[in-house]
Amino acid sequence: MTLGGKSNMRMVCNSRTKRGLRWLAGVAVCSVACSSCRPSRLRSDSELGRSGTTNKLSVYSWPLPEPFAVTPADLVHGEKQVERMVHDRPHMQKYAGKNTELWRWCVRQYAGSSAGSRIFWNNEDPAPDSNGADSLRATHGRAAYIRLAKSTPRKAVGMDHTVIGEELWLGAVFELNNLSYSDKFEQVYTNGLMGKLTRDAWIRENTKIEYMAGQKTATVHAHLWNGLQSGDGPQASFYGPNYPSNYDAFVQLYSDRSSYPWSSWGKYYDEQIAPAARVNLSYR
Repeated sequence: MTLGGKSNMRMVCNSRTKRGLRWLAGVAVCSVACSSCRPSRLRSDSELGRSGTTNKLSVYSWPLPEPFAVTPADLVHGEKQVERMVHDRPHMQKYAGKNTELWRWCVRQYAGSSAGSRIFWNNEDPAPDSNGADSLRATHGRAAYIRLAKSTPRKAVGMDHTVIGEELWLGAVFELNNLSYSDKFEQVYTNGLMGKLTRDAWIRENTKIEYMAGQKTATVHAHLWNGLQSGDGPQASFYGPNYPSNYDAFVQLYSDRSSYPWSSWGKYYDEQIAPAARVNLSYR
């Protein structure tokens, strides 16, 4: 889930049957962080090795689009963030090291190659309803970050469990992909504040974006997981070949209206978007 947007996807992988976007209440969001965190420029189509715009490409294409050029300083930043993340979540060290493509992919994402601004690691626990991971996209004067939990609840057994390396890496990949859609989340957020979206439409538009972030994560999993340490976490099967092939199949996985997406997106709409939209509409 991406906060303040906060984004958090409820899926069978985090368990991820329960991740939903959480936006920071009352914060107008911006898709680009302060100028000191912004990569130098957008790469041209020729530099990306293709013609046309990136949004015409399937997210299943590999490598995934990384439309923003990053500097050596950005990459140093990215390396430091991955090092800190893995240091703070030691189970990640057992799963993927510096010599893996997964590590290097995360370095580029932290550098801002997909999000358009540098992303930071935050060692705080994610929000309680995040099921293990969340992110905050860049707002005015504040850089984007992701957070991963040290333990997550397993309701089936009524106790927390230490998050294993595979879960942590997939949580990081998902949240980094979520932040690549910051502009889309911002547009939905703006439309909501302007009173253009009903509650159902708000939930639908946000979960569509989360589904796309999940598609990207499934693509990363398909291409970068081979050769990593064996893992048996619940996320791998969800982000594997059986990841829903379209949004309708994805949203049909969730029928409990007390859970995602109603418990996250619906709650946020009721508490933040609807009151603000009523005020805005009253001035028209």
